[in-house]
Amino acid sequence: MRNLTSKTRVLIAIGVVALLSATTAYAQTYVVRAYIPFQFHAGGKVLPAGQYQVEVASDLNRIRLGLRDGSASLYLPAHPTHRTEATAQPATLVFHKYGNHHFLWKVLKPGGLQGYEVPASKAEREMARAHSASEVASIAVGSK
Repeated sequence: MRNLTSKTRVLIAIGVVALLSATTAYAQTYVVRAYIPFQFHAGGKVLPAGQYQVEVASDLNRIRLGLRDGSASLYLPAHPTHRTEATAQPATLVFHKYGNHHFLWKVLKPGGLQGYEVPASKAEREMARAHSASEVASIAVGSK
């Protein structure tokens, strides 16, 4: 009887590991690298132009944005969004532009219609009130 209990425990442990593995496989993170040629705002911070690595963790609704030299890094909350065009596109960073001020708006996933949108910061909302319209600037980026 004791042997049966040990076998049952092993089977339960294997089942739990399989379940956790399936959950982890479903959670997707994609990483892109981009050269952003202008200073920009993201998450209430002003970031310099430079080479960035952008990680989107879809399971956490979060974007990690960091200079590739490691000198600046931050996490941004994000929520799912979709491209409007139906053709496959490269990964894209999309910015709202008010005068000379750029604000990270979206990170669009490579090869599909999905992406993540960053909520507008207080600075962006103030800039939007001060300007009658914004422009949109997009940067196509490469996967890691």
